[in-house]
Amino acid sequence: MVVYDRARHTAHCLNRPAAIVWRHANGVHTVEQIARLVNGGEPTVWLALAALERAHLLDQGIDSESTAAAMPATESDEPAPSVVSLNVATPDAMRSDPL
Repeated sequence: MVVYDRARHTAHCLNRPAAIVWRHANGVHTVEQIARLVNGGEPTVWLALAALERAHLLDQGIDSESTAAAMPATESDEPAPSVVSLNVATPDAMRSDPL
């Protein structure tokens, strides 16, 4: 999934676990509920939330102490959540000045 941040002119490519967390991290679903959707357990959700927060894709920040405590080492068949960001030039930035 690609998410475009209009304010920062940045495109973010989210892999499947990160996209699922992003879609469901709306204040209605619990971490436990989202974990069942990503098949990676709660540590996967917390990793995704941390990545989404670093990319400025969450309306509210997450509690870093709760996040660290909730991320024990775990193995999963699901890939780790990933958010790759790319700054995108605006049309104004693409214009060159005539000589």
